[in-house]
Amino acid sequence: MRRVLFVVLALFLGGCVSTKPTISLVSLDSTSVKKADFFSKKSLKIVPSSSTKLATFSQMSYSEDGKIYHFNKTKWQDSPQNMIAQNFQKNLRDSKLFNSVVLFGSISKSDFILELNIEEFMHYFNQDSSYVGVSYSLVLVDTKSSRVVASKAFSTKKEAKTQGAIGGVNAYKEALDELFVDSIEYISEVLSE
Repeated sequence: MRRVLFVVLALFLGGCVSTKPTISLVSLDSTSVKKADFFSKKSLKIVPSSSTKLATFSQMSYSEDGKIYHFNKTKWQDSPQNMIAQNFQKNLRDSKLFNSVVLFGSISKSDFILELNIEEFMHYFNQDSSYVGVSYSLVLVDTKSSRVVASKAFSTKKEAKTQGAIGGVNAYKEALDELFVDSIEYISEVLSE
């Protein structure tokens, strides 16, 4: 009798256990790649030099009525700062603008360093809608002379098509795709001069 009761209890409690994680992890995988009109035989290293504090944590944040809150059930897979740098590297590499593009952890030497400063990375909520704001500045430095070759700020806002964390993630991806295309065009113009 005890065994039967134990088996029934184990099956009952086993059915209550969820196999889904309680927290969803999301990433910022970029999709848009634009081939550069100009090809440089130079190499580039991307260095995320500074960032808004909230872009350095995996906690997903939003702003409502001027206050900062965090989503409870959704987190970034990595810090937005790292994901933006990795996606920007992928887009630059795929654009064929540079002979090689590496991230700051690489021990390889490069002809240029691109400092990436994230100035805004926030999901904003108002009464019935939400949008994301993303802005960053780029500083292109010649490593031989340590001279700043060019610098420019890029910014955009994108409406979230749905409320909640996933609507914001999709809006972030759309915003970053636009900014990456604009940034690559700008760097291509600078290098072709």
